[in-house]
Amino acid sequence: RLRRVDHRRAPAMPTKGGDVAPSAPGPLDFEDLHGLLALFAAPPQPPAQEEGEEAVAESAEGPAARIREQVIALPVEAHDEFWRRTLRVAGEHLVAQPAEAAEESSEANELRARTVAVVALLLATFADVALNALRDPALPPAFAEALNFCQELLLSIPNGSTQALIAQALEKVCTSNFENREDYYGGCLMYLIGKCLTPKTTSADVTRLHRVRHLLPELDWEHESIESLKLQLMRCVASPNFVRSTHGPDLVAMCFTIHPGFVGEVHGTVKNQVMYSRPGVMKGYATALFKAWKVAEGGTRIQLEQCLQEWVLLAVRTARKSADRARAMLEEIHRHRHEDRLNELLCRLYGPVLWRSLKVANW
Repeated sequence: RLRRVDHRRAPAMPTKGGDVAPSAPGPLDFEDLHGLLALFAAPPQPPAQEEGEEAVAESAEGPAARIREQVIALPVEAHDEFWRRTLRVAGEHLVAQPAEAAEESSEANELRARTVAVVALLLATFADVALNALRDPALPPAFAEALNFCQELLLSIPNGSTQALIAQALEKVCTSNFENREDYYGGCLMYLIGKCLTPKTTSADVTRLHRVRHLLPELDWEHESIESLKLQLMRCVASPNFVRSTHGPDLVAMCFTIHPGFVGEVHGTVKNQVMYSRPGVMKGYATALFKAWKVAEGGTRIQLEQCLQEWVLLAVRTARKSADRARAMLEEIHRHRHEDRLNELLCRLYGPVLWRSLKVANW
C-alpha cells in the first residue's frame, strides 16, 4: 500500500553555535528535477587520447563513482532531508501509473524512466555506503518511503539495470536488522524468484535466492496476496535448471516445508515433472524430498508423509516405467534406511502396501 509523499521540506539543522546549517551541503544540493538529473549527467568527453578504451571506461563509471563519493560525504543528520528533497522533486514519477498512463507522450515516458533510474541508483548507493543497522537500526523515514514507492514499481520497470539497483537496496535492507524490514520482503523475493525463471538464469541467481531463503517463512502464507508468489515458486520447482543448480534441491526442500497448506501444491508440481525429467533432475527431487522430511515438523510432516505414502503406492502398484520413476524419487530415503527414524518410517509406509500387494507385475 502506497504512502503519501510528504512534500514539505524538513527544517535545516542548527549547529552548535546556534547558526542554521545548510540542509544538504555540497554537490547533492538540488532544488528541482533538472538538478537531480544533472547529478548523473556524464562529464564532457575529453579529446581523443592514446588510451581511448580506458578513457571511455572511466567516463562510463564517472556518474556512479561521483555519487558514491558524495553520499559517503553526506552528514548523517542530513540523510532524511536529502531523501525528502528527492521525493519532493521526483515523487510524482515514482507513483505507480494507472492504465491510461500508456497514452503519455514518449518524452514524458522517457523522463519518467530517467527519473526512476536516477532514484534507483541513489537508493542502491545509499543502502550500500550509508546504512548500518548496527549503528542505527531505524531507516531514514523519507528513504523508507522512496524505497516503498520503488518496490511497488519494481516488477513493471522494463529496464533490467534499474530493476537490479532497486533490488540491491531491498536486499540490503531485508538482510540486515533494520526496523520494519519485513515491509520489503515481498518485493525482494519476487524479484529474486523472477531472476531464477529467466531463460538465461544461472546458478548464481539461485544462490542469491538461497541466501535470503530465511525470508520465505516470514510471509503470511494464508493471505490471498501470497498466491502470485506461490505460482512463481512452483514454476521454480518445475524448472530443470533451477533443480539442477547447487542450491536447487535445498530450495525445493524449503518449498516442501514452508507451510502445511503448500506441501500438496509442491508435491503435485513435482509429480507432474518426474515422468519427463532427466536423471540429474530426478536426483535433485529425491534429495529435496529427503531433506524436507528430515526438517519437517507438525502439520507439515503429516502432509509430507502423505506425499511419501503416495510415492510408495506408485512404486509398488503402477506399471514398470511409472514405478521406476517413483522408486527414483524415494532413492535417497531408501539409501538412509538404516537410520532408526527412517527405518521406522519405511516400515510404516511399506507395510500395509506390501501386505496387500504380494503379487504385482512390476517387481
